[in-house]
Amino acid sequence: MNNALFAGGLFSEIRLPAGIYFKPEILYHSVLDNRALIYTLGLEKSLDGAKSRTHFYFRYYGIIAIDANAKAMYSFSNVFAGNVLRLDALDMPFFQAAIRYRLPEVRTHLKVQYVLKAKQNPMQELDLAIVKKFGKHMQASAIGGFVRSSFLADDAFLGRVEFRYNF
Repeated sequence: MNNALFAGGLFSEIRLPAGIYFKPEILYHSVLDNRALIYTLGLEKSLDGAKSRTHFYFRYYGIIAIDANAKAMYSFSNVFAGNVLRLDALDMPFFQAAIRYRLPEVRTHLKVQYVLKAKQNPMQELDLAIVKKFGKHMQASAIGGFVRSSFLADDAFLGRVEFRYNF
């Protein structure tokens, strides 16, 4: 049983003044010599206009290693911060900040997002996405990203256009 995984976590949503929400999360995991606390600290705020909604968020993802070489166990945690780098639990610590401007009547939103991994192989990404929904099942997206990474010889400017049909 010494290689059995034990994991447990807590999360909370605390309303602060001015309609700001503080969203802390913590997860403990233990397997073999890999005990760690993984945490997320988030701040969110939404502003509603007559015909629009603006959502701001900032998140910090971190890990506290209890054992000397502890690493996050969840390589597919669905964090996926950034449209290009797709940072996840294995990439911690990193920051994520975004502004999403939504126009519900025309079923369109614009999102600007910044992701920064400052330690061990620093990288940063700035994204711009425009998304339009058509009917109940169709969505078109145009996404652009600027990436700076210690793995790249030059900065990268990337983009893609997506069309999705959901059944």
